[in-house]
Amino acid sequence: MTLWEFNCCATGFAKANGAEDKAPDYSDEVLSELGIAGFE
Repeated sequence: MTLWEFNCCATGFAKANGAEDKAPDYSDEVLSELGIAGFE
């Protein structure tokens, strides 16, 4: 089994068993508005 096939199996298993999707990434502007610093 290739790494690509394993990834497809793991993704399918997660979807079939109700795994939650990853939270969306925040843009630098949104992080700045929230007062989070450290990215420049």
